[in-house]
Amino acid sequence: MTNRYTEGEQSLILKLIQYFQGEKEAGKTLTPVSAVYDRVCAALGVSLWTVKRISTRGVKKDDDYKSQKSVAISLSHGPSLHEIHEHVIRTRIYAMYATGENVTLRSLHSNLQRLDGVEISATSLSRSLRKLKFTWRRCTVSNRLFLMEQLYVAQRRLQFLRDFKHNETSLFPLRSPVVLDETWIYSKGSFRRSWQDGTLKTVRKKSGEGVRYIILDAGSEDGFVPNASLIFKSGSKSGDYHDSMNCLNFEMWFEQQLIPNLDEPSLIIMDNASYHSGLVEKSPNQCWTKMSLIKWLTSRDITFAPLS
Repeated sequence: MTNRYTEGEQSLILKLIQYFQGEKEAGKTLTPVSAVYDRVCAALGVSLWTVKRISTRGVKKDDDYKSQKSVAISLSHGPSLHEIHEHVIRTRIYAMYATGENVTLRSLHSNLQRLDGVEISATSLSRSLRKLKFTWRRCTVSNRLFLMEQLYVAQRRLQFLRDFKHNETSLFPLRSPVVLDETWIYSKGSFRRSWQDGTLKTVRKKSGEGVRYIILDAGSEDGFVPNASLIFKSGSKSGDYHDSMNCLNFEMWFEQQLIPNLDEPSLIIMDNASYHSGLVEKSPNQCWTKMSLIKWLTSRDITFAPLS
């Protein structure tokens, strides 16, 4: 007699086929062979917590599930939101936006059931969306958010995560990552918010916040890097502390304070702030003056027609 597989089992088989087909097309393993649990998670589309739980517990019989008060998987009873793969809900929402589909509770609920096999009530889904920090708001267009979802940006973000994971699983990983960043603080540090009832008794006279200082530092899980902190007075009046930083200041701090105070080769992580990189030499553009262009061409022994 032919064995019959449940829909869930058939779905897992298809996911395995898709995963190994992806490795075949890539010509390499998509996840390091040494990371057994991670490979299982990537192939089956389940969470790391679930894999570890089943590995420790073993196979649980169906009769054991039936003896419980609730058998249906929901986000409000039984397993936690993390256990039900919160990334499934978030990924489905992103996919709907990518195809131009309007995301409502009804359309999302329908797609989760039809495409992802997630059985969840509309009430539980609404509650889960709030846990995932989604809010029901007026549709607006943000150039920054749109830029962050461009394919090349997402690809670079994924490449960073792969490189970071590769360092962790390599035979000779670098020490714990050193993360650097900048922030600011006012010398007087006045409060921005307070509980008020709208009467004059709760109105506080606004006073100056004092001098603004820029703080640049780096640290790891062991704490801040010794003697690497940089604090200086802001000279910008734009209201944005990024305007007080520039490539030269950052480069001097990086070479003279950060690198000399690192005990060993380290994995340094920084964001893509404009002053974290700079052009060694600028290329000509339409804003250059005639004399600047002549000087640039002459320095490279590039011949050009004499100008009248």
